[in-house]
Amino acid sequence: MVISGLALARPFDAHAAVQTVSVKQLTDPKATAATGMFRFVPDLVMLDVGGGIVFFNSLAQHTVHSVPQIWPEGVAPVSIFNTPRVEVGLPVTGFYGFRCNRHGGYGMVMLAAVGAPPVPADIGKRVSNLRAERRERDAVLHLFERYATDRENTRSTSDERPYQSK
Repeated sequence: MVISGLALARPFDAHAAVQTVSVKQLTDPKATAATGMFRFVPDLVMLDVGGGIVFFNSLAQHTVHSVPQIWPEGVAPVSIFNTPRVEVGLPVTGFYGFRCNRHGGYGMVMLAAVGAPPVPADIGKRVSNLRAERRERDAVLHLFERYATDRENTRSTSDERPYQSK
């Protein structure tokens, strides 16, 4: 599914969900390693069910594609290319994995957690089944580790539902 649409990058915030977050696709020629040269900013976001992501700069060198092993069942896959601005709705609770088909091998991946889901017990197996280079699989696992740590830290410091909208 190719979608179009919306607005500014906001970093992952463990205390508040947002309804729409902007994600830029960057190429940083000053990066000291290829793994930092190509990236989504931010690469980890939390949204309420029904929220969305606006992807910027899916032009020429960058694309956005859903990762089937990290995608809610029944939700149409995403395939974006040659589009300056596209809004993607996230309609159900779960994890939404995104990758740049051209730079995934350099770790250009992103994770959206919708509705504060728990990390699946089989996430290691799912990630090992990705048709991807090791660098990409490691980047996906790292995003899940960051999410789990931030989610746990939020639970221990708040009586609210983690990532609850304010």
